[in-house]
Amino acid sequence: MKKLLLFQLCLYFCSGIYAQKKIKGSYDRITKKFAPEGNYQVGEFREGLAAFHQGLEYGIVDTLGNIIAEPKYHQVEGFSDGLSMVSVWNDGDEKYGFINSKGKEVIPAVYDAVDSWFYRSTRFNDLLVIENDQHYALFKRNGEQVTEFLYQGIGVWNQGLAMVSKDGKQGFIDKDGKVVIPLVYNHVDQMTTTPVRVNKDGKWGFIDSKGKIVIPIIYEDATGFGVTAKVKKDGKWGIIDNDGKEVLAAAYESLGYYKDGVAVARQNGKYGYIDMAGNVIIPFEYDHAGSFNLGRAYVSKNKKWGHINKKNEITTPLIYEQTNDFAPQGYAGVKLNGLSGRVDTTGKVILPIRYVGIDHYYDGMLKVMRMEGDTKKFGFADSTGKEVIPCIYDRADRFSEDRAAVAVGDKWGYVDKEGKVVIPIIYISASRFVDGKANVVSANKQMTIDKNGIEIPKR
Repeated sequence: MKKLLLFQLCLYFCSGIYAQKKIKGSYDRITKKFAPEGNYQVGEFREGLAAFHQGLEYGIVDTLGNIIAEPKYHQVEGFSDGLSMVSVWNDGDEKYGFINSKGKEVIPAVYDAVDSWFYRSTRFNDLLVIENDQHYALFKRNGEQVTEFLYQGIGVWNQGLAMVSKDGKQGFIDKDGKVVIPLVYNHVDQMTTTPVRVNKDGKWGFIDSKGKIVIPIIYEDATGFGVTAKVKKDGKWGIIDNDGKEVLAAAYESLGYYKDGVAVARQNGKYGYIDMAGNVIIPFEYDHAGSFNLGRAYVSKNKKWGHINKKNEITTPLIYEQTNDFAPQGYAGVKLNGLSGRVDTTGKVILPIRYVGIDHYYDGMLKVMRMEGDTKKFGFADSTGKEVIPCIYDRADRFSEDRAAVAVGDKWGYVDKEGKVVIPIIYISASRFVDGKANVVSANKQMTIDKNGIEIPKR
């Protein structure tokens, strides 16, 4: 009788609380949250399952509170397509595997690394990539091993093939683990488009999806294919089509991408512009040049910068130390005497050239910075370039919901778009407004306020 009682007590204490197979509580289908009774913590539900814990180890529970997997894991990832990545500690090392929606370890947690949910989603395939001792293998989702741990890298799947690397060489395998394109290349691009760019012994060429060389591996450099590809031969760049036929002779020291039928190129150390046939649209006369945006391109000559149009007419005078590309909103940054401003597509200065720092537009306002002696001062300009809030603040955040946090010394408050202080500058810190609320900290209190500075009570 005593032996029976001891056995029952041992069974009870050894099995612990997880001899129970259910956590009491309720599941809200709208919020997808489980409110457990007791001191359990239940995470976010995915595919009707969530991680839970009561101590340092995690298990899995369903929406009814049924324990699908007892808590023995250090980490449990959210479920995706019926699988969850899990990890355990093993002699001071974290080991990884996969568990299915029934709580079964389809791939035991004994491996150095496995694909996370993010990487599984980007690979677009049912196969899992597992790492052990810095080598990778493929497994099916049911745990069946497809390849040995042979590879130093396995890429994403395209056209049924994945790039693999081994001993400094790359090739492609199919979903059965069969080598379709031998690992003989120093580099291969992913099989997103064909022909596929490859490098062998320092030269570039192109192969098809079966591994056949369709464009000879003879080029010093090459880009991947869109409609065409740029290639470099004898130190000069040109363009070929996907049959390897020369579209543009290799005659340029550098060659940009075509935009609206025009590309910037360099010959004999000078930049100009050509069309698809290689006809010179703008002579090779500039020391530097960029691609066209909004019909304008930045250029420099004799260390002076400006903008031109496609007729080679100067639209922004070549008087600046630096000019930038035009933004979609129709302005470009310029610099003169170490100070920055902005011009429009006609070259007109729309933001005075007097700032040492210019931010992007947020909520229709532009944060700007000027120097007052050795001290930085911040203010704001509107969409016309007018400095509507003078540079008088020691620090400033961007505008959000018609308010910007500004600081005088080490105290923060808020101004509106007219520069009026609408919330006193009395706080130690102040966040941006989101949905009409911002968080502030005073000397003895942290609170949430509305756009008038009134405290919003905690619920």
